[in-house]
Amino acid sequence: PGAERLFGYTADEVLGKSVPSLFPADLQNEERAILERIGRGERLEHYDTVRCRKDGSLVDISLTVSPLRNAAGKVTGVSKIARDISMRKKTEHERALVLQDEERRRIAKELHDSTAQHLVAIGLNLMRLRADAAGGTKSPDILDQIEGSLEEAAKELRAFTYLLHPPELQRERLSATLGRYIEGFGSRTGLKITMKSCHCVDQLSLPLQQALLRIVQEALTNVYRHASATCASV
Repeated sequence: PGAERLFGYTADEVLGKSVPSLFPADLQNEERAILERIGRGERLEHYDTVRCRKDGSLVDISLTVSPLRNAAGKVTGVSKIARDISMRKKTEHERALVLQDEERRRIAKELHDSTAQHLVAIGLNLMRLRADAAGGTKSPDILDQIEGSLEEAAKELRAFTYLLHPPELQRERLSATLGRYIEGFGSRTGLKITMKSCHCVDQLSLPLQQALLRIVQEALTNVYRHASATCASV
């Protein structure tokens, strides 16, 4: 009954038919990959994926897949439990949109309160420079101020644009991702950053690794923006 509600088919409509009929077109090879893993005796737990209902609509599910063995221990079949996680996915998506909006607001505020002020200072100094030039006065101090403001504005813009392109943790584990991020952040901000990590962090679940990466990103941003520091250690 649970499967009938989830997929929209009655038991009589699907008994004896191929399971991939429940798969979206772009996931037709997924079942083969799952069966290969089960054939090696593996068990999949909380594997998030998508399936296709009878009416053609898609549903987010979490799969637990286990091998079935005969008396000799040979894998002869597969047991699957599918849970509807549509509401969880919707909540995660809505939360991600909120976080994205908060991040954009924060960066916009930082640009307005800091980087924009450097540009205002440059504009005022250029006005002074124009007035001095009209009066035949040399103003090397104003040029130094303009140069300093430009350097600060450029450094902040490099840092913020880097923050807008966070590293892709899925492509490599946390230690390597953090190393690359810290190297890039340091080169763009001038901070000298050292890192020491235990490789056991690479064995943590992906959500935990993502949380740790986010903490380091936020902490380094705060160091750069508010600590007046020249170096930091992670």
